Amino acid sequence: MTEWNPKTEQLIREASEFAFKTFSEVLDPNIGTARTITHLFNQRAAAEDIYGRVTNELGVDLRKDWQGGIKKIIALADANNSDAADKLKKIVPVAQQLVDEFGFTPDTKMGPIKATMTLNKIKKKGYKL
Repeated sequence: MTEWNPKTEQLIREASEFAFKTFSEVLDPNIGTARTITHLFNQRAAAEDIYGRVTNELGVDLRKDWQGGIKKIIALADANNSDAADKLKKIVPVAQQLVDEFGFTPDTKMGPIKATMTLNKIKKKGYKL
């Protein structure tokens, strides 16, 4: 893990905001599935950028161990009395429910039909952050 500084805090805040916004849209039953899938596809470059920066600057590879990586990021922010990871804290329990119920992780690869069906099921469950 890296040392704490304003750049580190800003990256954590940015990653937390991005993840929260994405999860909120995935879970929102009022946003159509097709719109959500289109948005996720369009946000892929931004997600790759954030994943890359988190890996390179924080030393946390979310693709290899997203749960452990998120815990490390939250612990780093908490250890420095920062609220930068507060939105990540809200995501963790819901993300775990999605893993348990659907096998759905931040890096799950699935075809368009399965993705649509899974997303429909997730939206119907009414998960809240």
